[in-house]
Amino acid sequence: MSNQAISASGALTFRAEDLAGTKILARAIASIIRKGDVILLLGDLGAGKTAFVQLFGLELGVSDPITSPTFTLVQTYTGKLTIFHADLYRLGGGQDVVDLGLDEQADEGVTLIEWGDVGESVLFPDYLKLTIELAGKDETDEQPSCEGEPISQVGEPRLFNLEAVGASWAERLREIGLSEVEK
Repeated sequence: MSNQAISASGALTFRAEDLAGTKILARAIASIIRKGDVILLLGDLGAGKTAFVQLFGLELGVSDPITSPTFTLVQTYTGKLTIFHADLYRLGGGQDVVDLGLDEQADEGVTLIEWGDVGESVLFPDYLKLTIELAGKDETDEQPSCEGEPISQVGEPRLFNLEAVGASWAERLREIGLSEVEK
């Protein structure tokens, strides 16, 4: 079961009980994505940033395995739109982030940046900030699956906090098309 609440500021919180719930969110965001969009992914180690990108990539028709770019820093995938998948975990911020040239390629596809808070102050003025938190798990819950799709991380329920930064995301976040289950 999932739920959402949209605040007046254009923020949204979505709870995914399992990977199927995360897939619902990935599909909803993929349905409103545009060439040139940027999504910053924040969360602790193991929160599910790469798993979200994997599901998002499947929604955009990526057939290659999506893996964490922790050591390569940026990986590119081809689907309905080109996906630039970056990981800033090992960077110190500032000039290190600028030197990656993410801003130069952003208009060519969709950019998803894990550990995006590292470069938030020097990157894009308009983006979707997606913070993922573990939400706890009932010990009686079964391990979730996602229709046999190649997802590398299975785990606890997550809270996804979506925040529109800049004008282009604010209205689209309101139209994301997630059905409200409970408040």
